[in-house]
Amino acid sequence: MVVANIPNLLHLTELKISANEALTNGVHINSACLEKINISFYQNSLCRLNTPRLHTLHLTVRYRSEMDLLSTVSAQLIELKVSFISKDHVAQLFSCDFSSLKVLNILLKNDKYISYRVSPVLLRPLDRTGIFAKTIVGLETLRIVDICHIFDFDFLQMFSYAKSLKSLTINYFKLTSEVSELINGFKGLTYLNLEGCQRMDATKRLELSSLQTLVMPYKQLSLFSETPMYMLTTLYYNNTAKDQTHFVKQIANAFTNLTFLCLQHFDNELDSNAFLHLNLLTKLRVLVIEKMSVSSHIFSNCPSMPQLERLVMDTIVTEVSILDAIPSRFPVLQTFVISNCFLYLIPTDSANRYMTFDELRRQMPCCRISTKDSTIFTNHSKQS
Repeated sequence: MVVANIPNLLHLTELKISANEALTNGVHINSACLEKINISFYQNSLCRLNTPRLHTLHLTVRYRSEMDLLSTVSAQLIELKVSFISKDHVAQLFSCDFSSLKVLNILLKNDKYISYRVSPVLLRPLDRTGIFAKTIVGLETLRIVDICHIFDFDFLQMFSYAKSLKSLTINYFKLTSEVSELINGFKGLTYLNLEGCQRMDATKRLELSSLQTLVMPYKQLSLFSETPMYMLTTLYYNNTAKDQTHFVKQIANAFTNLTFLCLQHFDNELDSNAFLHLNLLTKLRVLVIEKMSVSSHIFSNCPSMPQLERLVMDTIVTEVSILDAIPSRFPVLQTFVISNCFLYLIPTDSANRYMTFDELRRQMPCCRISTKDSTIFTNHSKQS
């Protein structure tokens, strides 16, 4: 009855259907207003759409019927997110018309509730005259996440005709020389996310002169370090080295115009020497440290950063004394976010004294300190 009455909901523009049981009569959605639909069926259920204004579809694919549904509306879509529960139906993606598509998000994962088959994907050979190759040229954002490690270069190569691509995410792939060459072919990229990728080729570097945001592949700074990238302003970085004295210097040499730096998922504690050369990042405005252990002396050994405006510590383990040096090192800091952190209370002297937020408040008159759930304090003497 709910589905049958959708056409009567004249102002309904967004709909999510998630059904655990099989719908024996199928689902027929006839609506002149719907623009966004999210569909997930755990049991095979035939679905038909008559939605002329539909432009965004989030689809979970467990059965061939969902790919048949996609093929009927693909030409009108601007954004598509498709989650494949097994790879058996992936090949049908390359028979779709994506003439209006700007954003494509592909996720391959295994669902614990259904059997997982590993029959090979019969990919069509690259064909310049094929409908996929012709219609994918306008794609601007592509995200491919393969947490099952099944997609290969033949799969990626199907997207080589997306010459308008500005944003590319490839997660959990092997970075062979062929993959690096494919990425280099997208000359207009401004955003690149290679999280979870493992480098397999020691010689092929990525050369992307227009890149502005980079999520670094694990332990792979040398992929980019030879050619300075002057347009890059935002970097998400991880590190495996025990000696962390020089990694900031390496970042500053490779990415000279950084304004945002996020350090995350280090294999070892972010040690007390890690920020010795932080002042080489002369344009840095935002520093984020997340998801690792951090030395409480890291800011004590840090040079003054008079331009830094925002500092974020998210899900880190350290001592509360890490706060002691912050006022003098970041004198114009406007926002300080402490989110989900475990800060030990360690005495600074024999009197069992340690830095308190009230004392920090007096020393940093333009700073706001917050957690995820509450604001610890806000100073109003200056604009925060």
